[in-house]
Amino acid sequence: MERVTHTEKKQGVIWHTQGSGKSLTMLYTAYKLRRAEVLNDPTIYLVVDRKDLKDQIGDTFLDCVFPNARQVMNVGDLKSIIKNKPAGVYITTIQKFNELGSIADERDNVIVLIDEAHRTEYGDYQMELRAVFPNAKRFAFTGTPIPKTHREFGIKGEA
Repeated sequence: MERVTHTEKKQGVIWHTQGSGKSLTMLYTAYKLRRAEVLNDPTIYLVVDRKDLKDQIGDTFLDCVFPNARQVMNVGDLKSIIKNKPAGVYITTIQKFNELGSIADERDNVIVLIDEAHRTEYGDYQMELRAVFPNAKRFAFTGTPIPKTHREFGIKGEA
């Protein structure tokens, strides 16, 4: 919360061991971010790399009756969301970003929470995501401590 609301830092890594509640941490983080007045009704994207993870996290948000949260159904749905810029929480897969073309949301109150980021935040996937959300704050959630993830997102005390 502090990094999103009170610093110029635009990214970070949140590390969890497997089975320790990463989905719940994402839910609580999204909840607090959505309620932060300083963010002016933000849009939050939870980005995963597999459909089963999208369903798992989507079910977690649904079970908790999270307001204004839903899964992105297809590329056309994602394009519509990005174009219309509604506030809320949108759960999608990283692969959809490869099919968006030149569409972009340049607002600075977009936050991207990336699950299993050690698998997606390099190469084409991360380039497409950054092109679509050039001013977004991005946070990598991972259960795998990989030095490359720390180089991309920084470690405690670094930008």
